[in-house]
Amino acid sequence: MKRIYLLTVTLLIIDQVRAPPPASGGGPGLPDPGNSPFHLSNAGAEGSLFGGGPLANIAINSLDPCKYFENITDVQQLNHHEYVAFEQCLYYFLANRAQHQAAGAFGAIHPIATLPPSYGGPRNGPKGGEIRVRVGQITIQHFQLNEFLKDLHIVGYLEMQWDDQRLSWDQSQFKVEKLQIHSANHIWMPILSSQAYETSLRNDDAMEVRRLESTSRGNVSAIVTFSLKTFCDDTDFRHFPDDVYKCCFLLEPHFNQELIEFTVDGQPVFTDPKYFRDYGWSMSGTIPTVNPDPNVIAQLNFCINLQRSSSAVKIEMGVPTWATAILFLFSPLFGPIRNQLYFKLFLLLIQLITLQLFSNRIAPHLGSASATPVIVAIHELAIVLNVISIIFSMVVWMFASLRRDLPPWGWLTRLTQIINKFIFVFNSPRQNAPIDHCCYFDPQNDIDSLQLEKTDPTSRTANGSSPVSPSNSGPITKFSGSNAGSALRNTGAGGRYQADWIAAFMAIHSLGVTFLSLIFIFGYLVIR
Repeated sequence: MKRIYLLTVTLLIIDQVRAPPPASGGGPGLPDPGNSPFHLSNAGAEGSLFGGGPLANIAINSLDPCKYFENITDVQQLNHHEYVAFEQCLYYFLANRAQHQAAGAFGAIHPIATLPPSYGGPRNGPKGGEIRVRVGQITIQHFQLNEFLKDLHIVGYLEMQWDDQRLSWDQSQFKVEKLQIHSANHIWMPILSSQAYETSLRNDDAMEVRRLESTSRGNVSAIVTFSLKTFCDDTDFRHFPDDVYKCCFLLEPHFNQELIEFTVDGQPVFTDPKYFRDYGWSMSGTIPTVNPDPNVIAQLNFCINLQRSSSAVKIEMGVPTWATAILFLFSPLFGPIRNQLYFKLFLLLIQLITLQLFSNRIAPHLGSASATPVIVAIHELAIVLNVISIIFSMVVWMFASLRRDLPPWGWLTRLTQIINKFIFVFNSPRQNAPIDHCCYFDPQNDIDSLQLEKTDPTSRTANGSSPVSPSNSGPITKFSGSNAGSALRNTGAGGRYQADWIAAFMAIHSLGVTFLSLIFIFGYLVIR
C-alpha cells in the first residue's frame, strides 16, 4: 500500500509540471506574464538543460551589478567595496572582449593573460608585432657586498610601461581613468630574468609585481620589486683603500624574447633615502642602457659602483706609510754616518712591522686581484731604498775607517769642500759634540796617531822616548805618546790626509743618500 501511495503522488507532481501555462491575463489574482519583470519567451527555454535556462538568465539579468555601474557618473561617490566590484566588472568586460578578438583571429578562445598585446589584435608595436617596454626609474633599497667572494646582492624596484590596447575602454561608458589590476595573472606582462634562467636559479634572483594598473588608453604601468645578485669587477684593487667595485646587471625577457624591445628614459640608478644604508660605501649607479642590435635578444644593462667611504681604513694604512717615508727622506739630518745608520736600522724595523700589519689587513680582500695597491707599492719602494741606503752607509763607514797616507785628488778635495760647506752643512761636526772617530778626524785616535818616522827601539832618552833613527834625512824629531797626535797635526801630513779623505767620504755619502731620496720621490710620482 505504501508503494502505491508514493507512485500516485509522483504521477500527480509530473502531471502538474507538464500542465500548460495559463492564458493571457493569468486568471484572477495572478499578474499578466507579459507585464511581469521576470517574463521570458519560450524560445529561451529550448535546448536548456532540465529547462533551467530561462531561470538562470532571469537571475543573471536581474542581479548583474555591471549594468548598474554603467550608469555611474562619479566613481568618487562609491564605497570601497563598491569600487572594488566596479573594477572587477570593468576588468571582466575587457577580458571578455579580448577573448572574442582572439577567437576571431585564432578560431579559439584564449585568456587575455596568455597572449601578448600584438596577438589577436592590431599590431601596436613600432615595427609591427614588437612590444616596446619602457623601463623607468630603477631604485636600490638595500645592498650587501661580499668582498671575499666579490659578489653584490641588491634589493629594490623598477618601473615598467607598455601599451596593451585590449585594456582600453570608452570613458563615456565607464567613468574612470585608471584601472588597478589586483593580480599579475589577470593580464599579460613582460617577465624579466637576470641574464639567463640557469643564472637566475643559481643566484636566487626573484621578481615580484607590487603595483599594476592600466589607463583608459591602454597604457599599462607596473612597479616590479627585484632581488638580484651578480659578480663584481675588482680590477681597481690597486687603489685600495679607495678602490671601486663595478658590479653590472643584465636583464632579459624570460618569455616572448623575439617580441619585446626595451627603451630607457635616461635616468641613472637611484637609492631610496627611506630604506637605504651605505654601510661605509659610496654608491653611484650608471644610466641603464639597452642592446641596439635588433637581431639580438633585448637586454637591459645597468651597473653599480661602490667605493669605500670609511676614513678609518685610510688612516690605518696611510699614516704608517707616510710617516716612515718622510723619516726616510730626512734621515741625513740625523748627523754623522753612524747615527744615520742606527736610525735607518730602527726605521727598517718599523717598516717591516707595518708591512706585516698591511698583510693581515689586505690579504683577505685580495681574491682574484693581481694588482698591488698603490699604498703598498709606495711602502715597498721605501723599504727597498732604505735597505740600499743602509748598505751604502755601511760601505762608506768602512772605507772612512781605513788609513791612507796619500792625499785625495785635487778635484775631489775641491768638490768635497763645496758640498760640505754650502750644501750639506749638517754633516760637519758640531762644537763641543762627541767626535765620531770613524767619520771625523780625531788626533787622539790610535788609528790617526801614527809616527811618520821609523824609531830605533835600542836607543832611549832620559824620559823614556825613542829617538828617531839618524839614517833619516832632516832634523831629528822626538815624539811622546801623549804628544804624538799634536805633533802629527802640526808637523806631519798623515793626519791632514786622513781628514781630507774622511771629508770626501762624507760628501760621497751625502750625495748617495740624496740620490736615493730623489729616486723615492720620482718613484712615488710614477706609482701614483
